[in-house]
Amino acid sequence: MLYLPLLIPLYALFFYIVLKWLHVENERVKRSFILSLTLLITQLIGATVAAVLELADNAVPLISIGLFVLIVNRFLTLKWWQAILIPIGVTMASSLVAGVGFMIFFKSIASS
Repeated sequence: MLYLPLLIPLYALFFYIVLKWLHVENERVKRSFILSLTLLITQLIGATVAAVLELADNAVPLISIGLFVLIVNRFLTLKWWQAILIPIGVTMASSLVAGVGFMIFFKSIASS
């Protein structure tokens, strides 16, 4: 859980790319950081709910995506498939970049 604050800039970067793809022109950087914080908070809420209710680990992404879709649909006009695929894509891409970054970092520490 300590790595979660490190994901905020990665989430913001990928949300910036998504907002550019959706042709959002005004306040793109501010919106990308708001969306990244929203996704992170919904992930924390989903993990907490799953832990309290003793649900399987597979329930956490479903709860998080459901909460995120409910929140984002109030602020952005998205089609249903965009609202579902955007948080999945941003999470996967950010986790991949973070994983590769950590791997390179630890490999460079081990080799020196």
